[in-house]
Amino acid sequence: MRCLIRKRILPIPRTSLATIGFSWIAREGKLQLSVAIRSNDAMWGFSGANAFESSILQEVMAYWLSLDVGRARYFAHSFHLYDQHFNRARQIDEGFHGRDALRLRHRPGRVSNPVERLPREA
Repeated sequence: MRCLIRKRILPIPRTSLATIGFSWIAREGKLQLSVAIRSNDAMWGFSGANAFESSILQEVMAYWLSLDVGRARYFAHSFHLYDQHFNRARQIDEGFHGRDALRLRHRPGRVSNPVERLPREA
């Protein structure tokens, strides 16, 4: 597979980025997030990277906009689990007893880096 970028033909890496884009909307004082994903690995993609990275980005954006964090929705065209992860996924499933951070009412820390403090390019 190849793509045209800046009038040069470049090979697309075998493991290209899965996230297609983010959509933001403020409703009732909360920043809502929708994430479009091309293809998502259930073990490393969604649980290990995509949900974590998106949640941090949503918290930072909400802080900068003086909004609360709203819901995050994920739309994946393909959701898969590779053969080498089947046993680990089974262990995770067997060890899950219906208690997660949401049901335990876990409250994450607040982001507190104002945009004004970010380094500026020279």
